[in-house]
Amino acid sequence: MTKNRILIVGLDPHKIEFGSERGLTAEGVSATGQATNDRLEELGHIVDTWLIGPDANEQPLLDLLAARDFDVILVAAGLRGLPEHTLLFERIMNVIHQNARSATLCFNSKPDNALDAILRHIRDA
Repeated sequence: MTKNRILIVGLDPHKIEFGSERGLTAEGVSATGQATNDRLEELGHIVDTWLIGPDANEQPLLDLLAARDFDVILVAAGLRGLPEHTLLFERIMNVIHQNARSATLCFNSKPDNALDAILRHIRDA
């Protein structure tokens, strides 16, 4: 199996508000994210995670993309799907587009299908 370097980009679940209508908690989202990372590492891949607060700037992402090449980058559903984060999502996508052109992008629709989204784009998965 080919070892892939994977980057997961998303909102830090401990820095955002979860409304009861979403049925999510910070602890649950964190646990699901850790399970995804653990499974990818069990499969032999290298995983980096970059979690940000809603008011964060993108400089740490720029630094990370300058330091490493990634095969696959997952942009998590919370960052993309919540209207209040549209401008942040736009900035993050432009940073990725300009600095990680060779990476395959993938997207999940909820925390518990991030692994499936990534595996769709991994060679020899």
